[in-house]
Amino acid sequence: MRRRGGIGRHDRLKICCPPRRVGSSPTGGTKLNLTLMEFLRSIFNGPIQKPKEPTTEEAKKIESTRRDSPEETKALREETQAETLLRLRDKISLRKFKGGGANATFAVTLKDDGLGIFKPKSGENKNLRDNVQAGTYFKRARAAYLVDKCLGFGIVPPVSIREIDGEIGSIQQFIENASTYTELSFADRGELRSTHYDQLIALWLFDIIIFNSDRSPRNLLVSKNGIHAIDNDLSFGNDSLRHQIGYYYNAKIPSHLIQKLERFTSSETRKQSLRALLLELLPEKEVNACISRIERVARLVQAGTITKQLKDILTQYE
Repeated sequence: MRRRGGIGRHDRLKICCPPRRVGSSPTGGTKLNLTLMEFLRSIFNGPIQKPKEPTTEEAKKIESTRRDSPEETKALREETQAETLLRLRDKISLRKFKGGGANATFAVTLKDDGLGIFKPKSGENKNLRDNVQAGTYFKRARAAYLVDKCLGFGIVPPVSIREIDGEIGSIQQFIENASTYTELSFADRGELRSTHYDQLIALWLFDIIIFNSDRSPRNLLVSKNGIHAIDNDLSFGNDSLRHQIGYYYNAKIPSHLIQKLERFTSSETRKQSLRALLLELLPEKEVNACISRIERVARLVQAGTITKQLKDILTQYE
């Protein structure tokens, strides 16, 4: 008999040496009287339970832990070399930039041939939007860049915040040999949709995520390297979305964009890193709404396309 409260010496012997009977076998050895599983059931009075498979949510967390190395997490929070150079290089010259839009805009020549577009806080016009206050535009430009950086879309030129001549503002990397979308011919726009289809869809999703109220053809540059989303200052507030470059309802969403969004939403490390960075620049309500939009967009693109019937859901602020 088995002793209550534990396995006795005799039982331990049975585990180590299961019952057997002598008989001939193809190898001339002995055969087990019971299969191993039957024997274990006899010891533990019931079927042996297999380990439960992880849920979908658990599997995602496990996978995200494997993918986010300390180096990757550190890279999300630290400046790139381009950001650092924009922030620290000495100014050589500063001149008014033609075509800078509603806010004061300057072209900056930096030491060692660096070029940037500087927008000072003091030059921000008031009342451009109901829910984006003047004096915060420069922070929003940096916040938009950080969202692009964390998602890995790669369509926003680097942006830093710095002082120039005693004025604080945003400075964005200047894109040389580029044209605005406005300047493209009808034929050139058609070619762009063919050659840079993935980037244009990324831009559409990106503007929804940052709730951009000012994506006009003038605020998109095109170069031989692709598209460059500039002037993202009027974003993150609960104003009307404005995206005049093209909508991609019912179009195929590139798989690598789906994977990038899924990778972000399945990683608590990435979400918390972006949240911490954005909270230095934006009100908490706007940060929470932005993270929520990323998660919603990530869910909707899983189908491989977004139908126009989902427009109202896709473009919700929160």
